[in-house]
Amino acid sequence: MNEQADRPQHFPLTLLLFSVGGINFGVDTGQVLGTSTQGSGTDPQEDAPLWFHRSMGSMGDPSYAEPTTILVKSTRQEGCRVVIDAMQEIIEVGVDEILPFPAVLEPFARRKGMWGVYPRLGHMFLLV
Repeated sequence: MNEQADRPQHFPLTLLLFSVGGINFGVDTGQVLGTSTQGSGTDPQEDAPLWFHRSMGSMGDPSYAEPTTILVKSTRQEGCRVVIDAMQEIIEVGVDEILPFPAVLEPFARRKGMWGVYPRLGHMFLLV
């Protein structure tokens, strides 16, 4: 039997592209369970969302022009709500289009959940 044929194919990879604080990111849509506009945060039944820039270790609070909440898979059964900004588009990319981080940056990037870089139209998207 062909071992290659038995493995699930992960590419092309479908990415949701977004930005936060002027930095571009991409997330595999297979990790996203849903999206919604960011609520007021005053509903006591609603868990407080995780703000993306804080989870990445940003010290400042960037301006969010179009805050959107995405529900991502997590160890919690219902998932984790993460606030991102400026959803750009959903695209498919091939394995040959994704670049690894330079060796000196890879350990830091992996600790933050980043695993690759996708160059697109003169911009670099950090893949999380």
